[in-house]
Amino acid sequence: MSKYILVDFENVHESNYKELLSQNVHLKVFLGESQNKIPTELVLGIQDAVGLGRLIQISGNGKNALDFHIAYELGRLFSNDKNAECIIISKDTGYDPLIENIRKEFGKKSCSRIESIEKIGTPKKAATKVKTLEKKAEPKQKTTPKISAKADTILSLENTIKWLQKSSKNRPSSVDAFVKSVQNLAKPKGGIKKKQVETLLKDLESKKKLTISETGKINYKLL
Repeated sequence: MSKYILVDFENVHESNYKELLSQNVHLKVFLGESQNKIPTELVLGIQDAVGLGRLIQISGNGKNALDFHIAYELGRLFSNDKNAECIIISKDTGYDPLIENIRKEFGKKSCSRIESIEKIGTPKKAATKVKTLEKKAEPKQKTTPKISAKADTILSLENTIKWLQKSSKNRPSSVDAFVKSVQNLAKPKGGIKKKQVETLLKDLESKKKLTISETGKINYKLL
C-alpha cells in the first residue's frame, strides 16, 4: 500500500515536508499558475527525496482550477492502486464530498483531508506514540495464588488417600462431588480452587488409586 500526500499550495502555504518524504511518502505539491515564488525549504526537501516528491504547476487561473487537478490526480491514483492511502492538505471543505465518495468505494482509510502538516506528525512524534502504546500494552504479570498451609495439607496425595480410606462408605461418586467435598474441607471456604482439585484427581488416577469414566463417575481402587 502506497501513501500519497496531495498539497493544495494555493490554500496551505507550508513547506516543511522533508521529514515525511524520509518515510517513503509520495508528496505532490500543486501550485497555482501564478505562484512563481516557491520556498527553498520545499524545493530542497523534494530534491533530496529522489522520486518521492513532485512540484506540479497547473495551467489556468479559473475558479477551483487547482481543486479539479487534485481531484483528477486522486482518480488516477486509485485507478492504478485500489489500496492507496491519500491525504489532501487543504482548508477547503469543497473536497469533502469527493472524499466521502472515495471512502465508500475504497474504505475509510483510503482518503482524508487535513488542514495542516502538523496533524500528520513527524517521525519522532510517531515513534514516541508507538513507544507509549507499547508500554501501556504490557500485560501485568499474574501472580500465582499462594496455597495456605491448610489447603496444602488437604491437597497432598498421602492425606487425600487417608481421607478417602476413612470415608469408605460415603466417598464422592463423581468428579463434581469430589471437588465440592475437597473444597469443603478447607476453611475458610474458597481456599481451594477447582483446578487444584482436578490436578489432585489426575495424580490419584496416575497412581491407579481411582479411575474416572467419560461421564465423570469415579471408581475407587483403594486397599
